[in-house]
Amino acid sequence: MLVLVLLVVAVVGAKFVYKKQPAAQSGQPKTESQQPSTGPSSVAVSPVPSAEVPQGLPDNIPWESDATVLQNFTAKDSATGKTQSTRVYVSSKTLDANFTIYQKYLQDNGWTVNSTVNQPAVKNLSATKSGARLDITIAKNAQGQVSVNVSYLD
Repeated sequence: MLVLVLLVVAVVGAKFVYKKQPAAQSGQPKTESQQPSTGPSSVAVSPVPSAEVPQGLPDNIPWESDATVLQNFTAKDSATGKTQSTRVYVSSKTLDANFTIYQKYLQDNGWTVNSTVNQPAVKNLSATKSGARLDITIAKNAQGQVSVNVSYLD
């Protein structure tokens, strides 16, 4: 579970850093830091418009209306055939309120909660259902806002 959370954080962080890089001037080649990492990875990340929920995330998951979406993407691993769908948003609710909302959602919708972290600064729920995995991490981001990261892996 920790490995998946770290992978999600690394992908989201790398994607955020990549998007923040200034675009190369017209006619100039991109620098290495502006190139997307292709390396030996078999994972293709596809951004999803923030107005849409990434395909694969459960249809009835409780999203906060009018939330600012920070990250929204799907990632397909061609080597394993697995797809990860992720949405990260800023919540106006507290860490505890979000934890309670998502814990109830998992229980009410037949998910088996395999692990939880319920610390003051970070909360996580990891659950499985029909071979799929849903990880929900709630924490304060660098700006002090409550950030909710929902990732579905099938």
